[in-house]
Amino acid sequence: MWQTNSKTFSDLYPSFENFKADLNLYGYTFSLTEDELKIIFVMLVTRYGDSEIISFRNEYRWKMRLQYIIFTYGKEWALKKQIQEQILNLTDEDLLNSSIQITNRADNPATEPSTKELEELKYINSQVAQGTKRDKLSILILKYSSIMSQANESFIDRFQELFSKFPLGDKPIWYYRNEE
Repeated sequence: MWQTNSKTFSDLYPSFENFKADLNLYGYTFSLTEDELKIIFVMLVTRYGDSEIISFRNEYRWKMRLQYIIFTYGKEWALKKQIQEQILNLTDEDLLNSSIQITNRADNPATEPSTKELEELKYINSQVAQGTKRDKLSILILKYSSIMSQANESFIDRFQELFSKFPLGDKPIWYYRNEE
């Protein structure tokens, strides 16, 4: 039997300070900044603020599950957000001249070329250097594809299992789970 106790996310966490205090209460070490935790809090309030929690028999276990999801997937979400910001902050010029691929061949070089060099060599017999340049449409497509909404949605959807899909009041839900 799983039941709801008619508490909502906003009832448990009326402010960010309450949310943050609970995060430190159970001993998880979060490698997220306070700003990232505030964003997570705002996303949770926005999506689930008025949703009733499914209390796995008590609030303590529910809060532990909430923290587990943040601990497990929060850093991944934050890194995706940082990468998106870096891509969006690149200038069009940076994206126009995006890469160069260099292939060198030397039959009798005086010195062995380093494989770590990214510059063209002057003393080789032949060299193929292929540069790629993007057009304006490719740049817009790249920036558009890096928009964070998909990462935000996939992260916030992970919390869906913690909330009732329909209001229950104080009535318990009885169900049978076939574990075959």
